[in-house]
Amino acid sequence: MRQICNLRTCGRPLTRAKISRGQRLCTPCGKLVTKRLDSLPQLYQACEQLLEARRVCSIKVVRGRSATGIVLDDATVEVRSDVEHRLASWCEMIVQERDVARPGSRDVPKLTLYLQAHLDWLMTHVAVGDFAEEISTLVTKAEKVLNPVSHRTIDLGPCMSDGCGRELHVTISDASQGGEARVICDAGHTWLPRQLAGFPPLAGSTPSSGGSCCRGMIDHHTGRMPGERVTVPTELAAMAAGVSTAAIRKWASRGKLTRYGSPGRAEYDLEELRKLMANESPD
Repeated sequence: MRQICNLRTCGRPLTRAKISRGQRLCTPCGKLVTKRLDSLPQLYQACEQLLEARRVCSIKVVRGRSATGIVLDDATVEVRSDVEHRLASWCEMIVQERDVARPGSRDVPKLTLYLQAHLDWLMTHVAVGDFAEEISTLVTKAEKVLNPVSHRTIDLGPCMSDGCGRELHVTISDASQGGEARVICDAGHTWLPRQLAGFPPLAGSTPSSGGSCCRGMIDHHTGRMPGERVTVPTELAAMAAGVSTAAIRKWASRGKLTRYGSPGRAEYDLEELRKLMANESPD
């Protein structure tokens, strides 16, 4: 019987080497949870600094002077408390099941070091999937608190990474300006917008963790037969082509691209865009 990764959002088959060592996460998921665990102390510290330094719109004045010290931002306090509580609970599980000494304190860096020291054992534990999901959730919450940019999310359907199938999203935000944004699924697999559209990566761009992508995969993802039209919103079309949304709209106004969608939501055909970009100077 084929053994698969214990992360519920993955489903990749485990290698023989993984099975022989009793490990329950595939290599990509194992690397991802290790990286996210490593990042937690820094994120925790950044949240503390945010509490100390964040300015609020309404400043309380006491005897003619501005109030100083920690600003009790509920979301940030909750994230820090959650990080501490979750890490401590996993450390306690290790103490009880391995009959080893406790970390010594609830200091997040020390809790993290403790978990890192026992990570190989955790990878063989039946609950490692839950551990990976909780660590991922903690990182996501902390990053959201630290980077509260205004954004809107476009749902793209199921992830195309082998064995995944979780929901895929692209987030359009202020943070994506000036660089090529990434598309990410609920399991943490990332794709460059150009990959989803079937374009080669831009020079100097970092390969995604989702794997390679092709036109056939996009057709499968959208549920369309090969050859049928695949349209995407203006923002994603611009990111896929590596141009501004203004360029997409300009090409549409000049008749170089056909505008699909509804009056309030323009969409553009990826194949038509790909052919346009194949020209040396679409402008």
